[in-house]
Amino acid sequence: MSGMFSKACAHNDIKEFTILKLFNIDIHYNKAPRIIEIIWKPPASGWIKINTVGAAHGAPGLSGGGSIFRDNKGDCLGCFSASFGIQTTIFAELYTVILAIDLAFHNGWKVIWLECDSTTVVDIFLGKAKPPWKLLSRWRHCEFLLKSMMCHVSHIYREGNSCADKLTNYGIHSNVFNWWNEAPSFILEEWRRNSLSLPAYRFYNF
Repeated sequence: MSGMFSKACAHNDIKEFTILKLFNIDIHYNKAPRIIEIIWKPPASGWIKINTVGAAHGAPGLSGGGSIFRDNKGDCLGCFSASFGIQTTIFAELYTVILAIDLAFHNGWKVIWLECDSTTVVDIFLGKAKPPWKLLSRWRHCEFLLKSMMCHVSHIYREGNSCADKLTNYGIHSNVFNWWNEAPSFILEEWRRNSLSLPAYRFYNF
């Protein structure tokens, strides 16, 4: 099939799309979705990029978070997963970021690019939204640390945040805080894809 194009009907499935794209197959959808290509980008030299995800299985529900720290070469400097018990999604999302910034500060990583898939967390950093009251004191301490750091904050879709997403799922089902000095085996595939700038895809149905 390589080098040849054919038409195939397909369901709007990301894995199926990725496989067919590798074989250069032209895909025809009954209801054409909008497809966004997402590529993880490394930081500039001297910067540390922090990707985070926080999630709760319920509203509230069992929750946790995960984060990975990488340099301009895409090398993993460390990563963590954590369990937060029964909490809301926004609690898990923001608490994960607070933990990540605290760890970055104490590791001497003070020029950071924070990237997460929560638009609410980004809005909190921009002053457009308020943190949950449960985290107000921790958030104020985070703001204090950030005064001596250089921090850029941006949003990324979950499909491009797969390393942190897997760390979060691990954390939700763990009762302890876990730290790794290198990428653990269960995120190696996603980490390698990021390092090679291989794309992920997000589908929007109209």
